[in-house]
Formats: sequence, C-alpha cells, structure tokens
Amino acid sequence: MSTAGWRVPINVKLIAILAVPVAGYVVTATAAVAQAQQTANRTRDQASVVHTAVGPTSLTTSLIDERTITELESAGLEDDLTLRIGNSTEARKATDAQLSELKALLQEDDDAQATYGPAVQQVADELDSLRADVDTGSGDPTELFSRYGGFIRDLMDANAVAVERVDDAEFWQGAMLSELATRQKDARALLINALIPVGLNQTGLDTEEQTAEIGRALSIYEKRDAAIQELATGPYARAGSVLVEALQAADLAKLARNTLASGTLDSTELFDVASYKGGFVYDAPSGDYIHDNFRASVV
Repeated sequence: MSTAGWRVPINVKLIAILAVPVAGYVVTATAAVAQAQQTANRTRDQASVVHTAVGPTSLTTSLIDERTITELESAGLEDDLTLRIGNSTEARKATDAQLSELKALLQEDDDAQATYGPAVQQVADELDSLRADVDTGSGDPTELFSRYGGFIRDLMDANAVAVERVDDAEFWQGAMLSELATRQKDARALLINALIPVGLNQTGLDTEEQTAEIGRALSIYEKRDAAIQELATGPYARAGSVLVEALQAADLAKLARNTLASGTLDSTELFDVASYKGGFVYDAPSGDYIHDNFRASVV
C-alpha cells in the first residue's frame, strides 16, 4: 500500500516539536531538584556542626561570670562593680543549668562528646570542690581564680577544635566570631582583674609584676578585638558595628593604656567603665553584656 499521500496530523507534529524542549526541561528540573536536595542536606549537616561549635560556649561564659562575681564578693567589691549576674548564688545556678544542658547534648551527639567530653567531665568532677573551697575560704583568691581559668581555657580550646570542623564559609565566619567573642569576654575579665589592685592601691602602679600583668592582658584584649572587627563583615557587620559602639562608650582598653602611661587609676572610673548598666548605654550594650550581646547577635 502506498503512503505517499499520507499527511501527518498537526497534533502529532506539535508533540514532536515540543518533545525535545520538554525533555530538556525535565532533565534540567531533575538536576536542579537534585542539587537543591544536596544543598539542603549539606546545610542540615553543617547546621549540626555549627550547633556543636557555638552551643556549648554558654557554659564557658557562665563560668566566666561565676569566676568574676566570686572574685568581687571575696574582695567585698560586689557593690562597686555591677554584673548582670547579681550574686554568686545566681551565677552558680546559671552555670549548673548550662552544664546540665551540655551534658545532655554530649549524650546525644558523638562528635560533641569527642570534642567537649574531657573538658566537661573535668568541670563536673571538680567544680563542687572548687566552690567548697570558695565558701570555706580555704583557698587563696589567686589560686581559686586560676582554677576557674583552667575550666574556661579547656572549654575554649575544645570550642576552637569544633569551629575548624565547619566547612561552609559563612557558617565558619559566624562560628569563629562566636568563639572570639567568648575568648574576648574572658580577656576582658582578666584585664579587669589586673586593673582592680591598681585602682584600689593609693600609690597606683608600684610593682613591675602589676605593670607586666596589665600589659599582657591588654595586648591579648586588643588583638582579639582587632580580629573580631576584621571578621565581622557581611551578614555579621551590624553586630560588629554595635560592638564597636559599645566599646567606644565604655573603653576599657583606653583606660588600661592610660593606667600604664600615668601609673595611676581611679577606682571609680574603672568600676564605671566595667559595670553593667541595665542593658544599653548610648544604644549599646554595657559592662559584661558587651560580648555576650555580640555573640548572641552572631549566633
């Protein structure tokens, strides 16, 4: 039978013409969906890593607060230098709550356990003994301060390891800023600790040891402050600008530089610069809330 006279129906022609681009669209759409799924999986995986990097630092900051208020109470200065935490009882409750939360996280997360386990176990094993020595007055204040510092350093070092496991650039930037903010909160407390004896001393700076201690604490503080400001860009720029405004409103580094230059320090000025003033001064966080606020904004 001859087919010379056959005509292809128009709907068949349309199907043939459309088939190629439709097939291409299906392939493209399928690839896009697969890529989106991979991105979602990566984001979910990175979110878990980031949570391990930033979540446990709350225990570190609570220990810094507890150490500071313990030092102030032992020196009878709790009414002179104001913290967000009103007294050592409140500070201990906050630390205990953060310790319980972190221990629960470690039970659920093997990576967190591997990273933070030894440091957290040390806190769990030795904190009660340290507090007992504080309460009975059986320990030297400098030695007690140092024992708190051991807990804090080990936790910060573990945090640094967790941060370096974050692969996503933007997430790493935020996790690194969170770590730096925690370290800077510690550096700020150490600088205040170095300045207090000079402020209370009628003769000002009178030993080389005091000068050296303030110099070391100031150097660490300024270096970390510079690192934070350099890294606080992009999505973290706003938090960084608030931090700068807060530090300018209560410039502890400038006070320390002036102390080294003049050899004297007015205790009233020190306590004013270092104190928490109910939240915000000049629209910026104040006192020991400065770096806590920055970290919270970043996280």
